[in-house]
Amino acid sequence: FFVTGTDIDPSRFTLQIFNRWGDKMFETNDPNVVWNGAGAENSEFYSQNEVYICNLIVYSITTAERKEITGTVTMMR
Repeated sequence: FFVTGTDIDPSRFTLQIFNRWGDKMFETNDPNVVWNGAGAENSEFYSQNEVYICNLIVYSITTAERKEITGTVTMMR
């Protein structure tokens, strides 16, 4: 899972993914880093099939407008 788009300021980017209990499964401040479905930080196991909460905070390069987007990601293997 990754974010792509235009007019995204790469120096002000945050992507977080949480499981249904609110445990953080993934976080990055680099828009080029992808979530490969790995479990919690430093885990060598993959996450279970379920729905995860995605929280994205980005800023526009041209207008400096802040956008916060919350949604879901469904993991199916």
